[in-house]
Amino acid sequence: MTSSGHGDHAKTWTAEKALSGGLLALLPVGFLTPIPGFDYVLAAALVIHVHWGLEAIVVDYIRPSIFGPVIPKASLGLLYLLSILSIGGLFYFNYTDVGLVQGTKMAWNKL
Repeated sequence: MTSSGHGDHAKTWTAEKALSGGLLALLPVGFLTPIPGFDYVLAAALVIHVHWGLEAIVVDYIRPSIFGPVIPKASLGLLYLLSILSIGGLFYFNYTDVGLVQGTKMAWNKL
């Protein structure tokens, strides 16, 4: 989705739905077949999925007609910053530690 009103929303919607459906397959595969490189694919897919969902919320509910021109742009910028930090943190965790899937399994075993 784009906040400026430009872009092909049908293609974005299709990509969002494809990624959501793909996550239904990616999550079990990631936990059943531990492949180190797969952690990066899973991390990117999860961050993109969450980013698109939160972006829709920001665009729909933090409108310039209500909040003025600055707050919606700042909110969207903050969302992009948080998404970049999230994917960077997950990639760093994958590279320097046990990886996303193994870390999740370890956390579940502690419960």
